[in-house]
Amino acid sequence: MSLVGAGLSYLYVFLQSAGLEALFLRATERRQLPTRFWSKIFLMNAITHPLVVYGWLADGWMTNLQAVILAEAFAVLSETFFLRRILKNTSWSRAFALSLAANLLSWQVAPLLTWSFVKLFR
Repeated sequence: MSLVGAGLSYLYVFLQSAGLEALFLRATERRQLPTRFWSKIFLMNAITHPLVVYGWLADGWMTNLQAVILAEAFAVLSETFFLRRILKNTSWSRAFALSLAANLLSWQVAPLLTWSFVKLFR
């Protein structure tokens, strides 16, 4: 795969993951959304997503299962911190639950959307 192809593939995966998480958070936290909510959620993902994809998942110094567990734990914990700051009146436990649910949603639904998208244009 060319460098441009790899970059476009990553951009698709990033936008899909961040979009799913943002939609989930929008649906669950409608009452206390801050101004510029979308940009804050995408910025949060722009910080954590590359570290997960290019840091742990691409390194090869541990098994795939270990890498996924470590990467997802990092994503959930760091996004808990960001959500606590973005959603001002949210408790730590609520921010953790939202982060965990948003990450599980994007991790499970994104491959189905990608498969459907590829199947549609094949």
